[in-house]
Amino acid sequence: MDIPVLQSVKNIELQFKSVLESAFPAWVKRCEKQFPILLQTIPKDWYVEVETVENKLSQLFEEQWIKSVWDNFVECLNENISHE
Repeated sequence: MDIPVLQSVKNIELQFKSVLESAFPAWVKRCEKQFPILLQTIPKDWYVEVETVENKLSQLFEEQWIKSVWDNFVECLNENISHE
């Protein structure tokens, strides 16, 4: 049985997911552009090897990682959105 309100909620959920999916790559790119600035803000008295941090954190911007993050996010959404 299709209830109009439930159908409307499903449509909103689909639109929400679509908006997030289209915006996600731009958000990742924006974060990637800020990455060098973030590295520069690490205080020297922390004695952190910036090159090591840079190498590790740069993995966050690899295509495989980004796809995995998105897939996990969608899985979480699907598990938590309202269903009939």
